[in-house]
Amino acid sequence: GGRHAGRWLYNEDKSRGFRITSVARRRITLEGAGEDIDAVFADSDGDGRRLYWISDIGPGDTIRIPTATSFAR
Repeated sequence: GGRHAGRWLYNEDKSRGFRITSVARRRITLEGAGEDIDAVFADSDGDGRRLYWISDIGPGDTIRIPTATSFAR
């Protein structure tokens, strides 16, 4: 289902990323993707595959990485 909504979709060389606004079956809606998506998600390394990456964080996101320190005597 829509478990990827809110995550980021990056092209093969990770030079462009778009926030995923919704996922319905095999249709993904991207925020701000008004350009030619086929050109953005091209086979950048020429190996015959058009790869993409899904990430939990992207440009402008704020994250907090909790830390824990432990020691033993």
